[in-house]
Amino acid sequence: MGESLQQILGPTVRENVLVQSKQKDFCVAETSDTVSRYIHGCPYRQGDNIFTSYTKGSSAINNRSL
Repeated sequence: MGESLQQILGPTVRENVLVQSKQKDFCVAETSDTVSRYIHGCPYRQGDNIFTSYTKGSSAINNRSL
């Protein structure tokens, strides 16, 4: 039971991704593991290339920036 939080949740992955679609304040970007990840409150435009970090195995993006 001495597992670290990273072992339980999975590793953090950092990569550049393309914003594939945007509707109002909601964007979708597909990461290299072919999972569509959703960004709520998205200030970006479709076609923007952004830097993201996410937990492998999760559909949420933890951090993002241009």
